[in-house]
Amino acid sequence: MIFYLIFLSILAGLVGFLSYIYHAKKGYFDDEESIKYQIFREDNPDN
Repeated sequence: MIFYLIFLSILAGLVGFLSYIYHAKKGYFDDEESIKYQIFREDNPDN
């Protein structure tokens, strides 16, 4: 029983790590600075 839990925890960690690597290669983490300034941008310039 304990071996299943160890295997599942290693598998969950591996899935999380591979997900991080996949999104890092896709450029998801490239633009860290502009996200905090998005609230100041206007979506509708007609106002």
